[in-house]
Amino acid sequence: PRADPVRNRTPAGIDSYPCTGGEGTDPAGRAHRSIDNAGPNVGMFQSKVVFKQNLNQINSTGIVLLATGSSGDRDFKAPHTNNGKVEEIFAPSACAAAYRKQMLLDAKLETGIFDRSFFMYVEDLDLGWRCRLMGWKAYYLPDLMVVHGYQRSSKKWGNEWAGLQCRKNRVRALIKNGSILFLITTIPKTIYDLFI
Repeated sequence: PRADPVRNRTPAGIDSYPCTGGEGTDPAGRAHRSIDNAGPNVGMFQSKVVFKQNLNQINSTGIVLLATGSSGDRDFKAPHTNNGKVEEIFAPSACAAAYRKQMLLDAKLETGIFDRSFFMYVEDLDLGWRCRLMGWKAYYLPDLMVVHGYQRSSKKWGNEWAGLQCRKNRVRALIKNGSILFLITTIPKTIYDLFI
């Protein structure tokens, strides 16, 4: 059973709804204990994110980085269940993430925590990747759930614009954070994203 969501307007104007979910009592307490028990090098935490448009479908359980250099939401459009375990992920999706203050201070750029040149999309992958390169880890906490208005902030520019932003910023994140070997192995995807 789903708890009634509590509406929360974020500064960016995206509707997000923090909810308690999962089996048993006090899922927020279980998630809090998971954070408390995480090692000192765990600095990023991801809740389960479901679509506002379809509460029975997962939007994200974190960010995955593929060998091709592509990235995306873990479990995108998978059926929403109360199953899941606390596990390490590559990085959290910033639409529903928690970060340790010390990690953010370590990762801070001259312009702030997020690289402002990204503007929108893939900035969370960049932050997570930078933090991983500094030795920080990310964990998925399935007991916490957030309802997300998917791509609501970019609707005024259209779907083609959002796709272009994602492709452009994916390449930017690769160049900033990828090793030379990784950059070489991702050349086919990068050429496709930039020129096709």
